[in-house]
Amino acid sequence: MEDAGLDAMNEAPSSCGPNKEAAAGPAPDAASGSRARFGEILGAFLWGFAEATFFFIVPDVLLSFIAVRRGLRVALKGVGAALIGAVLGGLLMYSWGAGAKLKVIVPFLDVIPAISRTMILETLAALEKNGASTLFIAAFTGVPYKIPAALAPHAGLSLSVFLVTSVLARGLRFVLSAFLAAGIAALWRRTFRTLSPLWAWAGFWAVFYTLWFLLMPS
Repeated sequence: MEDAGLDAMNEAPSSCGPNKEAAAGPAPDAASGSRARFGEILGAFLWGFAEATFFFIVPDVLLSFIAVRRGLRVALKGVGAALIGAVLGGLLMYSWGAGAKLKVIVPFLDVIPAISRTMILETLAALEKNGASTLFIAAFTGVPYKIPAALAPHAGLSLSVFLVTSVLARGLRFVLSAFLAAGIAALWRRTFRTLSPLWAWAGFWAVFYTLWFLLMPS
């Protein structure tokens, strides 16, 4: 009987010892998911900066992807990262524009896809007439942020006004993109249970940019 009791005690797991599974850290799937989310948020920052300077595809593409795949909370982190990148890129363009002549700025912007000389000169006229509100209008009418950013010094827009307006205008646009994408994805999942909403995301942006490049003069 004593031998049997000792055997049972030896076989029973110790409640005082460390939990080996807990000590091992997060599961591989959780760790890889965290790395993927970090990579997407970092990508949003870099995309925001690139689109504010020379790249021609909006960060909303990635932000809406994050909202569809990861949900609104993660997407809003991406929004913050994209906004920081965009404002830093805008600051770079503003600083460059302040020291460059229009005869240098206009040709530089004109070579970027979907930007025309007419768009550049109309944006300059709008900045001179309407001031900072042009940044809000540009954010929702398809005028790339890099154009008013480079032209703002030539329209007499101070750096402080430019930065504050940039944060508000770009932030509002990015937040709306994330909310819309997350809401549409939720509705899609309830309606089409077996079809991923990423198909809708891919289809929307494919059609959007096909039409954009067909209709834009440059």
